[in-house]
Amino acid sequence: MIARLVTALRREGLRFFTRRLAAAARRGAGYQRLVVFRATPSGGAEPQAAVRELSPAEATQLTTIPWDPATIEARHREGARLFAASDGTAHTSFGWVTDGRSMWVDETSCYLTSREPKIWIWDCVTPAEFRGRGQYPMLLRGILRQLGHSRAVIYCRAENRSSRRGIEKAGFAAGESIIRLRRRVWVRRRGTGDAVAVSDDPNIR
Repeated sequence: MIARLVTALRREGLRFFTRRLAAAARRGAGYQRLVVFRATPSGGAEPQAAVRELSPAEATQLTTIPWDPATIEARHREGARLFAASDGTAHTSFGWVTDGRSMWVDETSCYLTSREPKIWIWDCVTPAEFRGRGQYPMLLRGILRQLGHSRAVIYCRAENRSSRRGIEKAGFAAGESIIRLRRRVWVRRRGTGDAVAVSDDPNIR
């Protein structure tokens, strides 16, 4: 922990403090912004190392996985699928996938919805010991290679620069922003097509 803090201070300097102060101010004001990314046609085209879907039985046996067995089983019952990247000796990055017209987002306490079903990629985690090795974009490219890129969507907090870099390296391009200020939520649109909307009801577009 201390080593990572020292490394971050050396790399970012004064920005290390200003970014965290700004994030604290946004949280205090009840402000949150997510960026929605869509896979580009070239995303997932290159061959990747092992990325595959894990069954509930496999997932619950892993010691490096960040979710408890009850959470894993509940998500599978709800239709979510868990994918993992592997370097041949260990699972290095994990991500959930849900196929449908809507997706609940904890960060903004609302549903993201679309007219056509999307492949929503969410709650991706790379264990600390494997970060900085390109495992996250490898995972995303592997998911795209198996499920296709035409409907794939992923989102992250706007201030999460490392996650944004990994998403873009995997072949995604930024689209809409989902903004929450206290209890109000709205979409800042970018481009055309089947834009993502927000709703309190997953069945309402």
